Amino acid sequence: METVPEKNSHHSIKQNLKDKFSYRNRYQLALIVILTTLCVVTFAPFLWVVLTSVKPNTEIYTTQLQVLPQEPTLEHYRTVFEKRESLPTYIGNTLIYSGVTIAIVATVASMAGYALGALKIKGAEIFSSSVLIILAVPWIILVIPTLLFEFKTGLYDTREGLILPYVALFLPFGIWIMRGTFSGLPVELGDAARIDGASEFKIFLLVYLPMAKSGVATTCLILFVNIWNEVLFAATLITDRRLANINKGIRILADEGQSFAFGILSAVIVLAMIPTLIVFLLLQRYYVRGVSEGALAGF
Repeated sequence: METVPEKNSHHSIKQNLKDKFSYRNRYQLALIVILTTLCVVTFAPFLWVVLTSVKPNTEIYTTQLQVLPQEPTLEHYRTVFEKRESLPTYIGNTLIYSGVTIAIVATVASMAGYALGALKIKGAEIFSSSVLIILAVPWIILVIPTLLFEFKTGLYDTREGLILPYVALFLPFGIWIMRGTFSGLPVELGDAARIDGASEFKIFLLVYLPMAKSGVATTCLILFVNIWNEVLFAATLITDRRLANINKGIRILADEGQSFAFGILSAVIVLAMIPTLIVFLLLQRYYVRGVSEGALAGF
């Protein structure tokens, strides 16, 4: 009579384990399906553009759907390099906007992040909350005030007129990242340097900044990608095509009688993506480390 409850008990335990294992498998399977679907949806347009850039026009302008090119060609890339002299100008302008903005934002954000995260100055929490509120403001509502300000100051349609708004827009983001980075660094090193007589700027430059390079790299990478892809302010504050960035330049090329030249436009888009891919490959290990060490802590 005593063995029956034991068998029932063992059976119930096995059944519970089986149910939990089954639920875990179903959950993992559903998660894999959802993530795979998202990856396909995200990657499909990029793959389609790349494939279109190497298709001949006879395969592009056809009523039959052809995903893979039957006769791959570099004709569109050759046309871009031979007849689109303005493309290097657009890329060069974007590199200038990105480089100057990143240099200013990374420098100021590192100092501010050190003061807010490592020194924890008076009012740091209030200032950090204010930065978070600024990050929540949609960019589109700032376009008209910025445009009116630049009309009155003579900054409209100049390089400075685009770089300054970029600095103002991305600086709060950089401060928030660097604050999280410096908050995770040990305070004992700074205390030891102060005992040795080091100045606060020297402590920041020689002690803390080398340890925060992952956060700096994360800031630079995110800023570069966002500036490279920015369209709203670039299209509003710049009308001179000689100062246009790559995204507006692609729009200009499309308006110059090339709206239906899908092969050429696809080649231009692929070439425009190469700098961001190069920068990401160079900084990806610092980016991953910066995220894992808390560069985005509290964001």
